[in-house]
Amino acid sequence: MIGAMKTFQISLSVILGAILGPAFYFLSPEWCILFGGFIAGTIAFLLGEKNGN
Repeated sequence: MIGAMKTFQISLSVILGAILGPAFYFLSPEWCILFGGFIAGTIAFLLGEKNGN
């Protein structure tokens, strides 16, 4: 993923996932990667669509 960070959406989703994954660990250690990735990907998609990318 880091090697494919050519668009705004991919870059934002990777960065947010790296931040949100450990943050969700305190809420649910079993599901933290799934929750972090889902939320980060959703935010990146919505911001990318809003900006027209």
